[in-house]
Amino acid sequence: MTKQQIARQEVEAAFENFVKWETYGTAFDHMDARHIRLTDIIEIAGRVAGITGSVIQMRRRDWNGWPESFRVSSRPSRALRLLGRSRI
Repeated sequence: MTKQQIARQEVEAAFENFVKWETYGTAFDHMDARHIRLTDIIEIAGRVAGITGSVIQMRRRDWNGWPESFRVSSRPSRALRLLGRSRI
């Protein structure tokens, strides 16, 4: 499996098991690592959780405005634990 396929799988699992900032942390960490695009996250969030693109874009702006130490993504997300992975 490619990094992009793994990222999609983990982001889908995160949105299926939605825990607000852990879910966004998983998605945006993959995006920052260039494993997935914002358009992919928007598509997955809409399909899996019914979240609109404008909400995802707003959460991304929020995420980018926070200091690194404040972000939830510094610890493994519940979605990653469910998939048996500890990190991206």
